[in-house]
Amino acid sequence: MGNLSRAAETTESRLNETQQRRLLNNAKYADQLLSDVEAILNASESKSIFPKYAPDVSLAQVKLVRNYIARFRDQLARANGTVLGIVQAGAAFSSVHCIRVNWLCSRHSAGAEKTRPAWRRRSGRRRRRSGSRVKPMERRA
Repeated sequence: MGNLSRAAETTESRLNETQQRRLLNNAKYADQLLSDVEAILNASESKSIFPKYAPDVSLAQVKLVRNYIARFRDQLARANGTVLGIVQAGAAFSSVHCIRVNWLCSRHSAGAEKTRPAWRRRSGRRRRRSGSRVKPMERRA
């Protein structure tokens, strides 16, 4: 344990604030990529009527990938905390708030509006053109 604290002290003295910020941003990006993989796994297991991903991942593969992600995140957190001395801030947004906002937006979105009968009646109408307009290229000829 003494070696780790000594290593942390020497690493902190060698890295300036810009370097630490860059390493933290790289760690955040790696974590975002892992979250994307988790989202793909979750979406492939979803019962969506318009699936984005094919459910071609077996349960054993899902478990294996999730275990790798958990181990990588543990190592990433350990490296950030021990070596760099970076304390991770809490979550940026409330999950409940984000769900409410997404639900509200999905209920009032343009896509939902276009499924109403009044919109469908209007979408079939075409405007009549009054007379034939001469195109600019035809005027010059």
